[in-house]
Amino acid sequence: MFIGFFILIFFLGDDGRIKEFVAGHLGLPRVQGESVLAEVTSSFRGYFKGATIIAGMNVVVVVPVLLILRVPLIGAISLVTFVTCYIPSFGGYIGGAFAVFIALASRGLTAGLIVLAFSIVAHTILQAPVQAVAYGKTLQLHPLVALLMTLFGAVFAGIAGAILAVPLTAVAIKVNAEIKRAREEEMITSGVEPAPSEAVP
Repeated sequence: MFIGFFILIFFLGDDGRIKEFVAGHLGLPRVQGESVLAEVTSSFRGYFKGATIIAGMNVVVVVPVLLILRVPLIGAISLVTFVTCYIPSFGGYIGGAFAVFIALASRGLTAGLIVLAFSIVAHTILQAPVQAVAYGKTLQLHPLVALLMTLFGAVFAGIAGAILAVPLTAVAIKVNAEIKRAREEEMITSGVEPAPSEAVP
C-alpha cells in the first residue's frame, strides 16, 4: 500500500510524459499506441465505475435493515460490504456473510435471517444487472471468464489479484486485438496481404 500510494502520486501529478513514454514503446506508431492506452483507461474506468455503483447499492440496501434491527458495528459492516464488492462475482457474498454473522451473534437467529434475505436480494437482483453491463458492454468480457479469472487472481495474488484480475484480462484482450489490427493495417498499407488466419473479421 505504501509503494502503491507513491505510484498513485506520480500518476496524478503526471503531465503526459508517462503516457507518451508508454505509447512510444508499444511497438506501434504513436497514434495507434495512444489508441491502445485509451482502451486501457476506458476498461479500468468502466470496471471500477460499475464496481462502485454495485458497492454503493449494497450498502444502501443493507444499512437501513441493520439500523432497524439495531445491529452493532454498522460502520465496520458498511466498510466491509463496500470494499468486498470490488472483488468480482463472489466478493459481495463475503461482505454479506460478514453482516449476517454479526447480526446473528448480536441480535439472534431472526435478525440473522432477515439480514441474510436482504443480502441475497442485494447480491442477486441488484448486482447481477450492473455486473452484466460492466463486464459485457464496458469490458466486453463474458461473466464466466470474469469468474474464472477472479479465482485465478485470488489464488496467485490474494485480494489484490482478485480485484485486478478482471480489468487486466479485459485490457490484455483489447490491447492484443488493437495491436493485431494495427499490424494488419500496416501490412495492407505496405502492400502485403495478411494471412487468412490472422485477419480480423
